Amino acid sequence: MPVLIASGAQDAHTTWAETQRIFDAANQPKTLLKMEGAGHVDLQQFNQSLYDSTVMPFLAQHLRQ
Repeated sequence: MPVLIASGAQDAHTTWAETQRIFDAANQPKTLLKMEGAGHVDLQQFNQSLYDSTVMPFLAQHLRQ
C-alpha cells in the first residue's frame, strides 16, 4: 500500500523523530513530506505550493492503480 506521510517539523504532538521512525518502518512505495516551520495541522496553509507539488502527484500516481 502506498504511504504518504506529511508532517510539520515543529509539530509538538508528533515529533519529527517519531515521524521519521514511522516513515522508516513503512514499506515502499513511500513519500515523506517535511514542512519546515509548520506545526501539527497547518501543513497546506503553511506552504501550499510545496504541499500541492508533493501530495497531488502522489495521489495522481497511486489512485490510478
